[in-house]
Amino acid sequence: MEAGASIGKRPRARRRGRPPIRPEDYYLVGKWQVLKLLGRYRDHAGASFRLRKFHDDLLRNGSLPFSIVEWLLLDDPESLNRALR
Repeated sequence: MEAGASIGKRPRARRRGRPPIRPEDYYLVGKWQVLKLLGRYRDHAGASFRLRKFHDDLLRNGSLPFSIVEWLLLDDPESLNRALR
């Protein structure tokens, strides 16, 4: 055993590849999900699209996973099926 080595300690792992995920990365992923849902909602609503109604519908569902929110807002079970695969 090397002099000065502690028993039970593991050597530090080297970080390879991508840097660790930062909190702002989660914000960006959520933002992209909302923008994607907004586009699909706008296409689904057509001429009757109102941004206020989108926000109200989105917030009414609370903090559900986006696949379930898509299913509820767009009445499209395919997003839910993709999440369950």
